[in-house]
Amino acid sequence: MIQKISDTYLDNTQVVLSNELTKKGVGTILENGFSASQEKYDFFSLVNQGDSQAEFDELLILAKEFQERTKRPILVHLRLGDVTPYTLLDFIEKTRKLGLQNFLVLSGDKRVNEQGFYTVEDLLRALRKELGGRVTLAATVNPADPTAVEKVESRQSAGADFLISQISFDSQPLMDLKKELEQDGLKVQLVAGMLNQPTIGQIQWVEKTFGLRVPLAYKENPKKVNRTVEKSLQIAGFSAFHFFTLPNF
Repeated sequence: MIQKISDTYLDNTQVVLSNELTKKGVGTILENGFSASQEKYDFFSLVNQGDSQAEFDELLILAKEFQERTKRPILVHLRLGDVTPYTLLDFIEKTRKLGLQNFLVLSGDKRVNEQGFYTVEDLLRALRKELGGRVTLAATVNPADPTAVEKVESRQSAGADFLISQISFDSQPLMDLKKELEQDGLKVQLVAGMLNQPTIGQIQWVEKTFGLRVPLAYKENPKKVNRTVEKSLQIAGFSAFHFFTLPNF
């Protein structure tokens, strides 16, 4: 059986790298195998952009095929509207049969089912209650959010094994969050969200699409500053990095 992703973080001396994939990216790997740059990743996550239950079911089958063919675990993006309190047990049985046991719980920008869960914590709690330690559950956090510490604490308490940060354009917010958590006595696996070889076009797209504030220095030389941010985080003790995928510009 494919490894639970949370198990990869048990060795604190190991650097864990992961990469976000779209359905198209998964298809390319299934057709051509990993590129040289993809071989380094310990696991992958699968973006969920579907508009219907049928598309979500297709995504789960694609995740199954990816794991079977590549022998690498995949973290399926699970939005609040993809499952409801009434369909939760069916979802659990379906994913068990498919061999899927790693999920990133997100609020999501699309709500397939209006009867879905209303908060990330609610869905985390429901999954953990039914599945115990049989699965890995992850969530996200925005380090620049004034309530980031409370968000981390509530999501960890609800069942998250680790938290992936929003894209890091500056190392300081994540470093500050890590320090605050340690001061509060919270032991949490924080994964730094990064871009991989970002372009100026991608940064402009991020600002327009997500409304994120990108520092001027990063916008002027994204690849160089991105490397500096990653190195600073490594020096600060971060050993897990998740690389997001953006459209090519």
